[in-house]
Amino acid sequence: MAVYIQNSISNLVTNIVKVPIYRLALGGDPFSQFVIRVHNFFSWTFSCGRTVFRDFDPSKAEASLERFQQLGAGVEFVQPDGGGQVQMMTFRWKELEARILQLGGRWERTVLENREVFAIAPPMNNSEEWDAFAEKLSHFHWETLEDGRMITCDCAKVIPEQGEDRCVLFAHSTSSAFTSDWKRAGYLLGARLDICFFDNGNTWENQDRPPSVHGFYQEVDAVFEKIKGQYAMQNLWVGGACGGAPVAAYLKYRYHVEGINFFAEKSFPKIDDFVEQISPWLVPYVQEALIDPSPNFPDTQFSVEKMWQTLNPSNVGQVVVIDIEGDEHISLDAQNRYFELAQRINTQAHRITFISNERWRHADDFYRYQEARERFLQIVFSYTQMT
Repeated sequence: MAVYIQNSISNLVTNIVKVPIYRLALGGDPFSQFVIRVHNFFSWTFSCGRTVFRDFDPSKAEASLERFQQLGAGVEFVQPDGGGQVQMMTFRWKELEARILQLGGRWERTVLENREVFAIAPPMNNSEEWDAFAEKLSHFHWETLEDGRMITCDCAKVIPEQGEDRCVLFAHSTSSAFTSDWKRAGYLLGARLDICFFDNGNTWENQDRPPSVHGFYQEVDAVFEKIKGQYAMQNLWVGGACGGAPVAAYLKYRYHVEGINFFAEKSFPKIDDFVEQISPWLVPYVQEALIDPSPNFPDTQFSVEKMWQTLNPSNVGQVVVIDIEGDEHISLDAQNRYFELAQRINTQAHRITFISNERWRHADDFYRYQEARERFLQIVFSYTQMT
């Protein structure tokens, strides 16, 4: 009887920890809703709301997606191996520029207060159509000047005048849908980078996806198949933040020898590093939740260390590890090991560390800070194959 009770409790805890790992339908099922609400109650009580899950509003997500499309984004569904469908969005900066020109505006490189920037200038005579368009552009959180110009990027000095288009595929964590990532989209598109966003698991419009490690790998693989033939491999960047980075790391694992570029933001070399910072006693339950035997995928449990252990050093492609000083969830030891891992597999490995001014540092984004966002763009646009 005691063994039965112990096993039952263990199974319950394992199922509970699956909710934040896979964020099952963003909390759409009753069990997930219950777990999330209990977690949020105790977080608000003891942590001043620092680590609560945000409620997901499908109507807001739909409105956000529509705005993306009206600005030039393309949205489609892909069918990964294993069944179901995954929603993805691609957005080419030239599509945005075409709409600006169509309405009489222009997107130019200029100098403002000794800063070389990209700025969108409104037409000589504003129209209602332009005003409606400018309102949608405001969702990118670009700085707007008194004369109506929008500064889309203040790091233009590190971006070449001409060159091949580059694309950034970003894998977000399981705490939201890609439709909420306007600031990141603004940072990347504003620097004239194409973007590819997608939702994993059964997030929002996704359907019939298995909540599993290899399921996430199948999804990012299917999304990448849609864009990889459109760019030279040296111009493709794949990466993610926190739990999204191990998903993108699968693409690095697959296309390492071809020179794909990878970046990881405030992430971990193995998921135990993250869980131990929250509560060490949860580690075995998380490991149990991530058991995912599959003959077609590496048995990694979202461990980049395990996934990349067979990769040989390469001088093509780049790797960037982006860390926050004093990250509450990623220890300095884990940060150092991640960068050492990057150095082991790529001769062109870079590290960006920034100081957050937010109370919850781990939730902050590097592109809010001038030095960090400029350094990242400098790396992205300065690819040189080492010999």
